[in-house]
Amino acid sequence: MFVRKSIFSSRVEDFFYHKISSILFKAGMLLGEMTISVSGKET
Repeated sequence: MFVRKSIFSSRVEDFFYHKISSILFKAGMLLGEMTISVSGKET
């Protein structure tokens, strides 16, 4: 389960780990970004 929280909203998404096809991660000085591709769907 992945939970994304911000000041104005939140988002929860769950899926099976064996369906993850790729994970991309970008790091910055203060913030980062993670993109998870699951069976043709990006989260």
